[in-house]
Amino acid sequence: RSIWVTGVQTCALPIYFHDITDRKHTDQLLREQKEILSLIANGAPLERCLSAVTESASRLSPGLRACVLLANPQARYFEDCYSAQLPSSFAAAIRRQPINDSDVGTCGQAVFRGEAVACESMATDARWAQSWRWHCLEHGIQACHSEPVRGRSGQTIASLMLCFEEPRRINAWERDVAKFASAVASVAIEHERRDRALREGEARFHRLAAIWRSEERRVGKGVDLG
Repeated sequence: RSIWVTGVQTCALPIYFHDITDRKHTDQLLREQKEILSLIANGAPLERCLSAVTESASRLSPGLRACVLLANPQARYFEDCYSAQLPSSFAAAIRRQPINDSDVGTCGQAVFRGEAVACESMATDARWAQSWRWHCLEHGIQACHSEPVRGRSGQTIASLMLCFEEPRRINAWERDVAKFASAVASVAIEHERRDRALREGEARFHRLAAIWRSEERRVGKGVDLG
């Protein structure tokens, strides 16, 4: 079964769910989708949109916390971390951290490899840098699941992390929630980047136009009509 997340303008992303037989769950997803896409369409800042994604994940699966780690355009480091549940101290330590197989744990690996990565016990899983593991444990994250967030062209642009308060494995419904949240996060990020590119293009045009007008006036003043 699949649900299409239709974004602003012509962007549409399919989300494939493991096994949704409960109509209530389907209705929940569609309701959450509508609220987030309304924020995006109304021009809400990216921070608000991505925080809404994490709020949505928590409502869909009470008891978990979520965050979105945004990669820079070249996917070399994380620009920022957005979450409605985690404190600012969690995000502060992640900004400018390199994206690779170890430094930022499951999130860095999810972006680096372009695939979902899980950790069932942060305290005992030695695959990642100790600093990352301590950072998570200090913020009450005992286990986690990171889902890559893909752009329209297929490149990985962020990571959606579900955080659990006890060591455990992600269940099937939470896996569906992660896919849903990563898809709507993609719509928000892509929309913001398109708008930013448009604004920057307009600014460049106005600068060039100002230079051209200034040069035109300068040349005009230098013309000897007598």
